[in-house]
Amino acid sequence: METNDQRAIKPKKPKKEKKAKKALRKAEKQADSVRILAEVAPLEPPRGRKAKSHATEAALRRDLTKGWAAAARAWGMAPACAAVHALLLGAEGPMTTDDAMAALGISRGSAHTHLTGLVRDGFARTEAVAGTRRRGFVAVRDVEELVRATVHWRRRVQWGPIEELDRVARSPAAEGGLGPGTEELLGAVREVVRAARQADAVLLHLFGPPQAGR
Repeated sequence: METNDQRAIKPKKPKKEKKAKKALRKAEKQADSVRILAEVAPLEPPRGRKAKSHATEAALRRDLTKGWAAAARAWGMAPACAAVHALLLGAEGPMTTDDAMAALGISRGSAHTHLTGLVRDGFARTEAVAGTRRRGFVAVRDVEELVRATVHWRRRVQWGPIEELDRVARSPAAEGGLGPGTEELLGAVREVVRAARQADAVLLHLFGPPQAGR
């Protein structure tokens, strides 16, 4: 049986660690609920809106490509990169830098930069072009891989500025002797950084490490 002295020296878990674990459990439950809804809920168009009619396959393909590019831009992807990604998704085989240049009317440097960036971020991979020694680019179409690539791309885009903010908050000038307004701002920044890192840990736990460039 423990004595009062033994109970007194028993180490306690820091409050921040307890809060982080609680937030992680809550996020996992919410993610499970989203997965269940996605599996059982039928995918239906919004009521009151009719499907757009297309006279030809070319028109359908054009609008699908434009729609996908618009969605990618809404995530925060650069317009030219979104257009290249949509082009890859609609391609029937490996697409070279020259193919992307001709189809979108962009420079070789821009096409190559966006294609290699899509590979780096896990949205595409390289593949040999049949009958040649050249390598082209192919879009990742596996849903799980595509979702993972999107999540980790958003992590890189969103957490980068927050990490820079954290470096500013940890500068020597922030150590003390600050005015009330600066102290309030500094405290808010530190809370945002802490919350962002907790959310980042949840995403890594749910989706695993990045698999870019495979």
